[in-house]
Amino acid sequence: MSYHSDLQISMNEGPNLLERETFVCGSCTVDKALQVLVLKNVESNKCNYCDEEVDEPIAAPFNLVMAKIFETISTKYADAQETNLPWVEGEWLNEEISIFDVVGDFDPGWNNEFLNHVIDSLDGSTHWAEHVDGDWVSLDPSDTLSYGWANFKEQVLTKTRYLVQSEPDDKYEIGRPDYIPISSMLDALGDTFSKYGLIHHQPKHSHFFRVRAASSEQTFSDFCELGVPPIGIASGGRMNPPGISYFYIALDEVTAVKEVISQNTKYFVGNFSNKDNLNLIDFVNLPEPPSSFEPERYNERHCIYFLYQLKRDLVKPVSKDGMEHIDYIPTQVISEYFRYRYKDVDGKGIDGFIYPSVKNEGGINIVLFDSDNESLQKKFDLIRIKEVAQVKTGVLKYWYNLIKKSFGSQVKGKN
Repeated sequence: MSYHSDLQISMNEGPNLLERETFVCGSCTVDKALQVLVLKNVESNKCNYCDEEVDEPIAAPFNLVMAKIFETISTKYADAQETNLPWVEGEWLNEEISIFDVVGDFDPGWNNEFLNHVIDSLDGSTHWAEHVDGDWVSLDPSDTLSYGWANFKEQVLTKTRYLVQSEPDDKYEIGRPDYIPISSMLDALGDTFSKYGLIHHQPKHSHFFRVRAASSEQTFSDFCELGVPPIGIASGGRMNPPGISYFYIALDEVTAVKEVISQNTKYFVGNFSNKDNLNLIDFVNLPEPPSSFEPERYNERHCIYFLYQLKRDLVKPVSKDGMEHIDYIPTQVISEYFRYRYKDVDGKGIDGFIYPSVKNEGGINIVLFDSDNESLQKKFDLIRIKEVAQVKTGVLKYWYNLIKKSFGSQVKGKN
């Protein structure tokens, strides 16, 4: 039996959707999954929403597409009486969710006419309520991870830091399927990273760059001078706790410079190459979330949404106002867990993280959980060191004005 026939049967047996004698093309449905549905069920040469008309079928029945849209909406929203929402003193316990918010939660950017037809097709008497598998109390998978992560951050920022994995379960939450204990959150992250393919193998002989600012008298000429600071004197960073050195590098020189240099000064650039593959957690190439209109991938979609949320947390800019040593604590705790505790499916440990640059859009950074230059020299070759002597802005202006004065109108531009 065709998918079209199955949907028609489900429409007759299921919700009371207002039917229309219109047709919609793939371009107007916007979403990739709906476009596939349209392509498999085209019947009309004309789309009633963009008025495109050609010599071959390009549009599927609105009712068919609407049935799929309703199927997807139903994964998150339903009539209150179908979710066991309590009826208290003559009204539902939770306020009704607007039908515009319900549809808007899934709208990928439909044109106004199609959007209005979707809204009008739904039963206007429905008291919309959120649910997970018919339960109005449970959180969806995305919220479960997000809630657990929020609790974890609050714990390490304001309560327990060094014994977080020994933290007892919340007696009010234990036993709920949507609850991740604080002590288990790091393990949950590891499982999620593994499940959604965040383990990245950086091939050997890749090139990396590291920058150190220098005074006018300083010269750096060997690995240790461009490597990690001596143990005990490193300041806290995005991933490393104070006193514990990590090896921060970038995949390109421009990014390495922008991450370190904020003013005109002399600096040195080291070009390194890894001798063996690196096992990294990849926050750059996250998987693409499935379409909202693939209900069978509902859990996967929300877990991937959480990974994007976590990525934003990990790489968000932090003001250097004296509080950065506090703001970095959650990422520092995560780093230590993946440095010492986590093993991938092959039993291998993690060397570090690869993540987007905050200072250079499109740039990529890597942090390696190695605090010792002797150990790093066994993993990397130092190919070359380049010195860059920045010219002061004032010097540039002096020479520019001198040339302009000497040649007059032949020099154009602003100071």
